[in-house]
Amino acid sequence: MSLVSNTTPTAPRVVEPGFAKPGEPILQPDDVKYPWYKVLVLPWSEKGYREVEDTKKLIDTFEPLLELPPEFDPWSQPLKYPPPKFYYGWPVDSALTLEYARQLDLVCYWAGTGAVECKSQTEVEPDDQVSDEWTLYEVEQYLKPVVSLVQSYGARSYKDPYLLVWSLYTNWTSPARRPTTEQIAGLQEELGYEEGPRWFLTCDV
Repeated sequence: MSLVSNTTPTAPRVVEPGFAKPGEPILQPDDVKYPWYKVLVLPWSEKGYREVEDTKKLIDTFEPLLELPPEFDPWSQPLKYPPPKFYYGWPVDSALTLEYARQLDLVCYWAGTGAVECKSQTEVEPDDQVSDEWTLYEVEQYLKPVVSLVQSYGARSYKDPYLLVWSLYTNWTSPARRPTTEQIAGLQEELGYEEGPRWFLTCDV
């Protein structure tokens, strides 16, 4: 995952269904290994909409990926159909986010007047209540040059299947524009995560 490589492809190696050359091999995901994948390919199938059971199957069977398989990597060989978008990063952890915000004086509080403001720890009043939403927003703005806050699949709950993720980049980001392994490790330590990033499936599908 180097920042620049002489072998970095200049364009994704994908082809739309129906446009491959006759006899050209196309790498396709294994339906048994990735049972959630079929739910995502409605535009390529005769089915015009997604059933409730289909969505439940996606939620029940998708697990964030430690490594991105070549089937879902637009930049790797061989040729494949355009894969869905995956985000590479960490799930938002409320406790870690709050601790990180405290270090940077980015914690927001509901003051007695009903207003919300960021305060340093020495300015906090006894009646101030932490606003998790506004604190997350302030951290998001601080980290915006490095990561983005996105929504993905990854939670095992049909009522609330979405997971907030700090995304470093996506599988469609050119390898030449991705941060280095050292940069990612530094950010992981800074944010307080013990485990490395994983690949999360976008919910915009």
